Amino acid sequence: MIIMNIQKKLFSYFSAPFIGRIVLCVCAGIFLCMNSAFSLDYYVSPNGSNVTGDGSLSKPWQTIGQAISSSVASQADPARIHIARGAYSETLVLNDYNELYGGYEDPGWSRSITSYRTIIQPPSAASSTPVILAGTGSRLDGLYLQKGKIGIKCADSPCVIAYCNVTLMSITGIYINGASASPEILNNTLTYNKEGIYISQADAPVIRNNTIKYNTGNAITAQNCDLDVEFNILRENSLAGLNLSSVSGDIFSNEILRNNTYGINFSQGAPVVVNNRIAFNLTAGISCKNSSLSRILFNTLYLNGDGIILKSSSPEIANNISFRNNYYGIQESYTDSDPTLRNNCLWENGWGNYKDEGAAVYWTTQEFATLIDNNGAPVQGNFAEDPSLADVAHENFHLSPFSPCIDRAYSIPEITGDFEGTHRLSTTQDVGADEYSDAFTYTFESGNEGWIVVGALGVFTLPEYAAENGALMLRSKDSNTFGFWESPEGAIPIFENYLYHSTWRVSTDVPTQALVPGLRLRFNEEDSQMGAEMLLNSNLNGDCSPTPDGVLYDFYYRPLQGSPLKQEKAGNVLCAFDLINLGAGNQDNGALFLENLTLEWTSLTALDDRFTTVSIFDFEGSSLGWEFRSVPSAFDPPVNEIGAHYLILRSAGSNTFGYWESPPQPVDSDALYRVRFFVSTDVSLRSKVPMLRLRVNSVINQSSQLVWVDSSTNGDSSPIPNQWSCYELYYIPSAPVEANGVLIAFDLVNFNPNDSSTGALYLDRVEVHAIPLPLF
Repeated sequence: MIIMNIQKKLFSYFSAPFIGRIVLCVCAGIFLCMNSAFSLDYYVSPNGSNVTGDGSLSKPWQTIGQAISSSVASQADPARIHIARGAYSETLVLNDYNELYGGYEDPGWSRSITSYRTIIQPPSAASSTPVILAGTGSRLDGLYLQKGKIGIKCADSPCVIAYCNVTLMSITGIYINGASASPEILNNTLTYNKEGIYISQADAPVIRNNTIKYNTGNAITAQNCDLDVEFNILRENSLAGLNLSSVSGDIFSNEILRNNTYGINFSQGAPVVVNNRIAFNLTAGISCKNSSLSRILFNTLYLNGDGIILKSSSPEIANNISFRNNYYGIQESYTDSDPTLRNNCLWENGWGNYKDEGAAVYWTTQEFATLIDNNGAPVQGNFAEDPSLADVAHENFHLSPFSPCIDRAYSIPEITGDFEGTHRLSTTQDVGADEYSDAFTYTFESGNEGWIVVGALGVFTLPEYAAENGALMLRSKDSNTFGFWESPEGAIPIFENYLYHSTWRVSTDVPTQALVPGLRLRFNEEDSQMGAEMLLNSNLNGDCSPTPDGVLYDFYYRPLQGSPLKQEKAGNVLCAFDLINLGAGNQDNGALFLENLTLEWTSLTALDDRFTTVSIFDFEGSSLGWEFRSVPSAFDPPVNEIGAHYLILRSAGSNTFGYWESPPQPVDSDALYRVRFFVSTDVSLRSKVPMLRLRVNSVINQSSQLVWVDSSTNGDSSPIPNQWSCYELYYIPSAPVEANGVLIAFDLVNFNPNDSSTGALYLDRVEVHAIPLPLF
C-alpha cells in the first residue's frame, strides 16, 4: 500500500518519545541551519591554522582570538566570525562590532547549533577573566560556554547575546554592568551556574525568551536599572527566579516555577508585573518590599508559600489569581501596607485568602468587600471562587471553559495580550495570566508565530523552509525529504471531555495534484503517549492533495482527558504540519504552504446524544470480513488470531508490524463519523504495551486518519490489561473518499525494545457512529 510505504521509514523515527530529532530555531526570518553571506566574513576551525590560514572559507584560522585580532570591523561593516564545531580553550576580548556565530560544520559550513556545537571554555577554570568580554555592537550567537567563573561580561556597552548555552560558571553566566549597558539577551539557556544573569548599575537590558534553570543562586539578579524580562522560563533555581532592587520596567509573561525561595522578590523600584505564571516557589510567589508604585496585574499564582506578600508596600494588585498557596493568597505582613485591590480571585489558600495588616484573616468574597481596611485605597470586585484551571498539577494554567474568572477582570486597556499573546479586549478581560479563548487561529501574517522547524538530520533530507507571505512553507529537495513545522509548546490546552476541531488551509506550487509531495497534519499530546494524524497522499490522480488555490482540511481529535484510562493529564497538545516526500513519483522540488490554522473545541456532552449507530463489529466467533495484513519485506508480522469474541495481534519482537483491516465501508461526506475501538492487552505493565494504532484509510489510498497510543513513560494512555479500553477516532470523509469508501484498521507497531516483545493487543468491538456536521 502506498500510504504504508510512505509511513514505513517514519515508524522508527516517530516511535515515542521521539528520540533524536533535531529542532531548528527560527527568529526574525533568519534560519539557523542556513549560512548567510556578509561583507566582512571570517572563519575559524580546529582544522585551520593561525600560520597558513587567512580567515577565509577555504583557509580558516585555528583560534577565535586570532580571528578577533586580525578582523576589521565598524558599525557599518561588522566583522562576522563563523566558528566551526569543536572545543576552543580561550578567553576572548571582543573588539567593537565583532560578531561570533557558532554551530558550523567543516567542511561544508552548513549550520545547526544543536548538531555542530561550538564549545568555548577558559584555559583554566580558576581564571577570573570572563570567557567572553563583549564590546559595543557585539553579537554572540549559537555558542556553548562552560566551566569558567563568568561566562559573558557586557560592560558599558550595548550588545546582543542570542541562542547561546552558558553552563557551569562559578560566579554568573552573564554579567552586565555600567550606565550604558543595554544588552539584548535572547533565546539563551543558562544552567548550573551560580547566578544565571547578574545585572548591576545598568541602563535598559532586555531579557527575552531565555530558559534559566538549575542555577545555585538566583535565575536573575538585578539592581539599579530599567529592565524588561519577557517570555522567559525561570525554574528550579536554588534561590529566586527574580531578585530585584531599585528596578523599574516590565516583568511580562514569564514562567516562574519551582524556585527554592521566591518567584519574584523586589524591593524599592516600580516594576510592572504582568501575565506571569508563578507556581511551586517555596517562600512566596511575589514578595514586594518598599515598592508602593509597582503594579501586579493579571498573574496566576499557585502552590507557593505565600501567593503575594507585602512589606511596607502599597502597590496596585488587580486581576490576579492566587490560590492553594500554602500560607496566604495575599498577605500584608506590615501595618503600613495598603494596596489597591481590584478583581482578584483568591481561593483555598492554606492559612487564609487575605491577611490584612498582619492581623485579621479573611476567607470569603463578602469579607473581601466589607472588612479589608486599606486606608482609602480601592478594594472592589475581589472574589473567593475556584478559578477552574485546566491542569495546574501539570503546569497547565489555562482557564477552563467554565471558569468564573472569564470576563471578570477590572478593565486595564493598556494590557492587550495574555501570557501567550492571546488578545485581551479593552472592555471585557479575564482574571489571571490566561485570556480564555475557545479557538486558536494562526494566520502567519506576522511570521512563524512561535512555530519551529523540526527535522531528522542524518536520516532524511531537511526540506527548505520559510515563514513568509502569510504562510509556513516546506519545499522538498529530493525523494528522501522529511521535516515539519510544530506549534509552540504549552499554547494549546487540553480540557476534559472536549472534542477538538481544526481547519487547515494548505496550498502547493505543484500544478498537478498527482505529483504533490505527501502532506501530514498532526496532533501530538505533550507527554508523547497519544496523538492523531491525517495523511494526504497523491496516489493515482491525487484528488485529496492540495492545489495551488488551496484546500481546507477538517481534522478532529478527542484526547483521553476525562477518561478513567488516563490519570495523569497531558496538559497541552502540539500541532504539526509535515512534508513527506519518500520514494519516486512526486515532484522533488514541490512546496507545501500552511496558510491558516484554526483550532476550536466543544463539549462532547453537547454532541453525544446526536450520534446514530452506522455499524457494529462484535467479532462473536468470526472476523466478520476483517482480514489480517502485514509488510513482511520490511517487518516481522505479528501472530494473528480470531478469539471467541475478539481479534488478536501478538508481537514477534522489536521489529513487528501488522494489522487487521475491515471490509470497505460506505461513507457520506456530509457527516462527522466517530469510530470507537474497544481494546485490551495481556501486558501487565502499561509502560510495556506495544504501540496501538487505529486507522481509517480511503480505499484508494489517497488519505488516512489515525490515532496512535504509545506506552511512553508510565503508559498512562495505553490499554489496561484485562479491561476493554475505549478509544475514539473522528473523521469527515472528503468527496473522493466518499466515492470509494474507507477501510478501518487496527494496528500493532512494536519497534521499541523496551516494550514487551511478546505482548498482545485484543480488539473486542468496533462501533461506527455518525452525526450531521456540527457547528462549533
